[in-house]
Amino acid sequence: MTTYPPSPDRLAAAVDELRRAAADGGVADTAAVEIVGRMLAERLRPQNPDVIVGRDNIDDGVLTHVVCRELNIPAVRVYEGSGLLSLSRHPTAGSRAALLAVAWSDPAPLRTLQRLLANDQVTVVAVAAALPIPEPALAGPDGNPVATVTTTTDAPQ
Repeated sequence: MTTYPPSPDRLAAAVDELRRAAADGGVADTAAVEIVGRMLAERLRPQNPDVIVGRDNIDDGVLTHVVCRELNIPAVRVYEGSGLLSLSRHPTAGSRAALLAVAWSDPAPLRTLQRLLANDQVTVVAVAAALPIPEPALAGPDGNPVATVTTTTDAPQ
């Protein structure tokens, strides 16, 4: 049984496990995904998302499931293929979305995803990841940057 919140060492080990899995193309240990997912959910809670939008691959899918379960909100899967993004379903107009992945190494898909959701009148309120986000700055509807939430910071930015 794991305790919550996890100790800093346990959280760091879980994040390292996700980093290792992302680097070698493997699948992360489910206990690590659980720890990181619960932490991300707590850090997303102040942003009050209505839906989590996560990529359709093993680790991102499991991480999305954990975060959605903890926040009791639905998920939308993002499919990427041939340079195109599509959604498993369209969120309700007026929804507040958090974009979630184990890692966002390229800001281009984030911007494209934000535009795609804006077409459905969905506001992106947060970009969340287990690993540090190198260049996440998306413009929010009020001109302020969208919140960045990771497990490697002490508090939401």
